[in-house]
Amino acid sequence: WKCLAPTVYAYAAFVHLKDESGKVVCSADGAPRDGNGIPVRTNEWLPQEVMEDQRRITIPSDIHQGTYSLHVGWYRQDVKTGDRLPLVVDGRVDARGDYTCPEHVTILPKG
Repeated sequence: WKCLAPTVYAYAAFVHLKDESGKVVCSADGAPRDGNGIPVRTNEWLPQEVMEDQRRITIPSDIHQGTYSLHVGWYRQDVKTGDRLPLVVDGRVDARGDYTCPEHVTILPKG
């Protein structure tokens, strides 16, 4: 992640795995963490600062086989509105704040 401008609010990052109908089947949300795993408030980032934030998603044991999509983005931590922060991806603004990764996740049958 790269901070393009200062922000007043603290944001949480999210990674959602969605099924073909768009339903979130599992997720990993929370404050970004630095390389030592320490949470870092986004309103403390400096412009042009880059933060590598790793997320681990636990796939439910009862998940159905199929193709799933990964979505990433940001939302304000201090309010429960679900408002997303617009993202800039490949020089284009995504006002929805819900980037769909081009790679998909395929769940195969157990066995």
